[in-house]
Amino acid sequence: MLEHSYASGSPDAGFYIGQCYPCDAIVNNVISENNGLGYSGTNSGGSLYIISSVFRNNKGGLAPNTLDSELLPPERETFIIGNLIENNNNYDAPATKSTYLSFGNGVIIAGGNNNIIKNNVIANHDLYGVILTAAADVNYWPAHGNRVEDNLILSSNRADMAISGLSNLGNCFKGNYFNTSIPPGLQSLNNCDAGYIPLSSDLSGMWSSLARIIHASDGGYQQGDWRSFAKPENQPNMPIMEKLLNQGYDKKNLPTYMIRKSVKPAVEVFQQFEDVLNDIELPEEARNYLN
Repeated sequence: MLEHSYASGSPDAGFYIGQCYPCDAIVNNVISENNGLGYSGTNSGGSLYIISSVFRNNKGGLAPNTLDSELLPPERETFIIGNLIENNNNYDAPATKSTYLSFGNGVIIAGGNNNIIKNNVIANHDLYGVILTAAADVNYWPAHGNRVEDNLILSSNRADMAISGLSNLGNCFKGNYFNTSIPPGLQSLNNCDAGYIPLSSDLSGMWSSLARIIHASDGGYQQGDWRSFAKPENQPNMPIMEKLLNQGYDKKNLPTYMIRKSVKPAVEVFQQFEDVLNDIELPEEARNYLN
């Protein structure tokens, strides 16, 4: 369980979960900004929830992906629900060659299967709000069975929703509010409650990624240095700390045993946090887009 945490300045991902199945993990109420990626998950999935969090001003947003270089391919069964994902076009964020590939995308599923992307606010991306694309590594990994549902996707320069690559099957789109898709008619022809008319032959998103690989190979892509960043603002206290402070305890002299007593160990995570999974809420910052 990763919760109430803040990540900034990483050339890789602010938060990463990789090569596990089932992962049995929850990322809840985190903020990830000014990183190469807001979140990356290579060959991970299975009871993996990313919920009620903010991913903003990274080079790229969230990138569940499949690679042959790690164990347990492919990536699958990641649940991305109730997040604010905005402005992930930050040229000045640090990056590696691999994280640079996701520049300008809100959510990119690269060779992943059976993922759920639901009830998110995804806004202001230079390329795509959500793109499902095949991944080409040692092997070719299509994107199968992904579900994109009830998201608010706004102001994407290339397309709000897209699917790219050959042999992608069974992906569906339902109830999303958006303006543009590649190919056109993506939601109406691949609705989750109807039959599918495969629209997976558009290759522009995949060629774009391959072109960026070539560009990144010489290290000439634009990136920043975390050491030159302004210091992040003070973040809110974790809820248990806030509770103790409100009871009049001095933060500097807070007894260690009181903190330990209130911390939930990371065992039987889903039994402990069942209420979180059943009642996922958008972060407060997302409400600006809903008004």
